[in-house]
Amino acid sequence: MVYVRIAAGEILVVESVLLMNGHILKVLLLGFVAACASCHTCSAQDEKLPPPSEDQRRDVMKLLQEIYKSEYVAAETAEAKSVLATKILDAANETADNAARYSMLKLAADIAVRAADSEIVNESIDLMDRFYEIDEPKVRLAALIGVAKNIDSQSEPAALSAVIGFCRRAIDRNDYVAAQQLLTISEGNFREAASRRELTELATRVKTLQLQFESVRDHLQKLLEDPDDQEANLAVGRFRCFGRNDWSVGLKNLARGSDETLREIAQLELAGGNDIDRRTVIADRWWQYAENVEGEVAVRAKLHAGSYYKIAVDSLQGLERAKAATRLREAESLGEIAAIEMIAGGDAAPPKPAAPEPMNEWKVVYEMPASYSDVAVGGSGRYLIFRLDSLKKLAFFDVMKREITQYVPIESSDIRFTAGANEFFIATRPQNVLERWSLETFKRLSTVKLPLENPVEVVMMGSASEGPIYVGAQHGPGSFLNPRSLKPIPYQVVDHRYQRAGEIQGAGPESRVRASANGRAFAMWRTNVSPGGFRTYVLTDRILHTFYQHDTMGYIEPSPDGELMYTSRGVYTSQTKEYLANKGNFATSFRIPAVTGNYAVGVLRDDDRKKKNVNPIHILVSGQVDPILTIPDVSIRTGEYGDFHGRELMTLARRVYLLPNANLLITLPVSNKSLVLHYLDLEQELRESGVDFLYVASRAPTSVKSGGVYKYQLDVKSKQGDVEYEIVAGPSGMRVSNDGLVTWRTPRRGSEQQEVIVLIKDGNGQQATHTFTVATTL
Repeated sequence: MVYVRIAAGEILVVESVLLMNGHILKVLLLGFVAACASCHTCSAQDEKLPPPSEDQRRDVMKLLQEIYKSEYVAAETAEAKSVLATKILDAANETADNAARYSMLKLAADIAVRAADSEIVNESIDLMDRFYEIDEPKVRLAALIGVAKNIDSQSEPAALSAVIGFCRRAIDRNDYVAAQQLLTISEGNFREAASRRELTELATRVKTLQLQFESVRDHLQKLLEDPDDQEANLAVGRFRCFGRNDWSVGLKNLARGSDETLREIAQLELAGGNDIDRRTVIADRWWQYAENVEGEVAVRAKLHAGSYYKIAVDSLQGLERAKAATRLREAESLGEIAAIEMIAGGDAAPPKPAAPEPMNEWKVVYEMPASYSDVAVGGSGRYLIFRLDSLKKLAFFDVMKREITQYVPIESSDIRFTAGANEFFIATRPQNVLERWSLETFKRLSTVKLPLENPVEVVMMGSASEGPIYVGAQHGPGSFLNPRSLKPIPYQVVDHRYQRAGEIQGAGPESRVRASANGRAFAMWRTNVSPGGFRTYVLTDRILHTFYQHDTMGYIEPSPDGELMYTSRGVYTSQTKEYLANKGNFATSFRIPAVTGNYAVGVLRDDDRKKKNVNPIHILVSGQVDPILTIPDVSIRTGEYGDFHGRELMTLARRVYLLPNANLLITLPVSNKSLVLHYLDLEQELRESGVDFLYVASRAPTSVKSGGVYKYQLDVKSKQGDVEYEIVAGPSGMRVSNDGLVTWRTPRRGSEQQEVIVLIKDGNGQQATHTFTVATTL
């Protein structure tokens, strides 16, 4: 890289030499340097800048044309033009000068328009809108019209998605003229019959909505003057609910409107839309209303009722369930049913995460109402779920509220249970019945018979996942179930040990199975044989990869993202390969991954147990050797030689729970009668320790669809601050912003793995590297 000191007001022309895909590529960093404050690396990113002046853009464009003219002339095909547009877009992201960046983004968009590459067009305009004060809808409309005029069979699917997306946003802002303009051009240029049909249907809807909008324009103005006007609320509410299908806002208007029936139903829904017991009542009321009206209003009312029937039907029985199922089928035949989360309670925004309750002391012993025999994590780390055999209950300990907040009765202690992000599951033996329960309402949603010949021994899923669920029994294969239908998923199993088609292993009473929080990796071992085996399952799309090492590892706990496996003998990859320098049975500590985040706990080893049950522990960044923090006086048993076998149901790894989001370290004493809560604010502890720390607390997403955009926000902890980022190894086109956002537009074809290395520096000159792998999938 060549750096030049230059005064404001001069033309900056600097060539930076980069290595991309093995070729030397000259990238022009240029522009009119107006003032230091205009540089995006120094100025605040929250404020947009005005576009550069015509003179600045003309000077820059003249140089850009000189640099890229030969490449543009040689780019005769649409694919070649897309490659060139991507190159210029990447160079724009590495350019510090605003005039250069603006001009390069515009040039990339213009070339992408000629290539009919709607994805590059949209990304270029997104960046222009992020940094500059532009009329984004107008700029995007002009660009997409150009795309529509240049499409071919290969670019048509992505272009169709872009056109429909623009039109939907235009509808949201009541810009029907812009939507109609784009649809008119698109209908005349798209070639596929299905595409034209979809565009024609959307154009008809836009025209209808425009007429309806014109009819309520005066009512909208009236509401600005008097928000409680009943006639205006009724007119606007009907338009928003039955016209635009915007129930989250329209219900509030109907609840203040002059129509008594609609007012009553809307008030009922706003008051109880999140109450599972009232959802059937709400659905029935909308269905009754639909049967007394006609046309589009009846269709919209039935579709809205279907939203509630869909979420409630599995919890109903007898005639009520039959009625809901029949009406749901009819609603589904009328159109697409919206997700209940987007309409319930009139608030489409996602809920804010709960804040942890304060603790008066740094260590608190929480006595359980009875002894527990097993534990699981659920709700993305929100709950520790304990089986209390003597009380025949599951107890849900809320880590944010620091107490048990819910009990669920169980028929007997002869059950297996697991939990995901939003639901938990109870399998009853020997009947092989699996129940699905809500973690929101703590009510049973559905029940099925498991596809197993022998009594189920293991059910397991990721604590922050929506599935799948592993189920296994003795003397038969295991299965991964869809958490909604509770039916087996037909995975293609690839055995990497023997390089052949594999199978999903069953599980006997001696089997132990663990899952990563995201549900993408599972680990299995056995306790009745030696060696116990080290088997993993890694899920990618519809392929299930299985790996195996013929050894005894003790406990095996996947990291939250499933990339690493923490064992009694050290840290391994999900492919059962050694990751750190493992010392095997000579290890002096045992590592256990945090429930969430990029951390691990190190528990000291003492085979003779001469130490007390209060000992120091180490906090480590996941996958690293040296601890970042040592916490004294933690109530925990030490590790011992027996932990290398992992035969206990409550292994050492099931007695330690690091929960950074809750500022907690929870340990479970060997008595199984209490929990010990240790308050632990990691960042505060580090700052008070005097350690000059710099590390990455986040873990990267490990996969992205081919042709999609990969995004990963780095979470870097630094005492000094002034953090800088640089990608020193990675795929072509991957970049990192000044605030640590890694982005990469992936190739449209093929699947492969890319290793990425990010160099991180702080204001004190300290450096750290962050390495991760990204797989593109078809």
